[in-house]
Amino acid sequence: MRKMRGCHVGVVVLVGALLVLSGCGGGDDENGGDTGAGPPAIASGLSQATCGAHPPVLVVPQTRQAGLDATHGWVIYRDANNPYFRATPTNIIDVFQGRALPSNTYSDGPYLTQYVEDAGFTYTYLSADGEEQATVTAAYNHYAMTPGARYYYAIQRIIDPLYRAGYNPPNVTRQALVSVQQAASPVTPELRVEVDSGQPLSEVSAHFGPVTFFTPPLQSSPYNGTPNQVVTNVRFTWQSSVGADTYNVELFGPNDTQGRAGPYWTSGHMQSGGAGTVMSTSYYMADAGAGLTPATTYYWRVGARASADAAYPSNRDLGKVGWLYSAMRSFSTAAGPPAPLSVR
Repeated sequence: MRKMRGCHVGVVVLVGALLVLSGCGGGDDENGGDTGAGPPAIASGLSQATCGAHPPVLVVPQTRQAGLDATHGWVIYRDANNPYFRATPTNIIDVFQGRALPSNTYSDGPYLTQYVEDAGFTYTYLSADGEEQATVTAAYNHYAMTPGARYYYAIQRIIDPLYRAGYNPPNVTRQALVSVQQAASPVTPELRVEVDSGQPLSEVSAHFGPVTFFTPPLQSSPYNGTPNQVVTNVRFTWQSSVGADTYNVELFGPNDTQGRAGPYWTSGHMQSGGAGTVMSTSYYMADAGAGLTPATTYYWRVGARASADAAYPSNRDLGKVGWLYSAMRSFSTAAGPPAPLSVR
């Protein structure tokens, strides 16, 4: 049970755009003393699992071990097209329990829409009066992303409460999950942390972004498995993605079906004419002897990115950073002319 003594109970409540610190047990002298409550740094970007897959945004906090030792939970904030958004419950998209995020990463699913009205957990910490229990409750909305929108992120940690300068209690690690309950419609956002005294929220990280959400390019031609392509001239076409503005075609030889090695040929960077534009480029060789090998299967894909983003997309399967890739497609070249007849 959480102990209640006199007027020492402090509640940090965030509702909508309001931050209210209530309680009669603290003054300015209780906000000193660093117990690892500084703001964490973050990095984020689109990250697809495989070529052709639609990507989530991966948010990776970068926090000192001292900060993690004092951490009991994480609050993830996001807003679209606003690099200066305020970290209020309106912009909360998730609340996590634990000293670290799973695999030290938050994966923001682009198509997830959920309304969480009763998420929470408890954790135990040491105060000047001994062992205490904090209670965290939250309500928030996670909306699906819009292709072409530019997203910005920030995070905040739920921590051992900060006390007056000179008091630095040891960390206590016991935690217990309370609940996670989804609603059928949007809820009134709220974050509430009840502690005996002190400040249980770290500073908010610097905002990171933009991260433009877009999907892989859609290839048009050659369609998958096209036969009899001319060895000196292959035309590649695709539809540009809403939000991306730079593209690169990569062509791979017959022994690299997944495009893991260096490409046989690349188009070079091309700028998009706008969302939904049909784009094209050609592999062209004037000399057939320098062209593609007859009667051979080749593989190709299109990479896309938003050039103004804070970080380029990554492909986890390939272990590459730089492009969000379409699926791999193949085509086969035409057979070469027959060998000349020999006369005896």
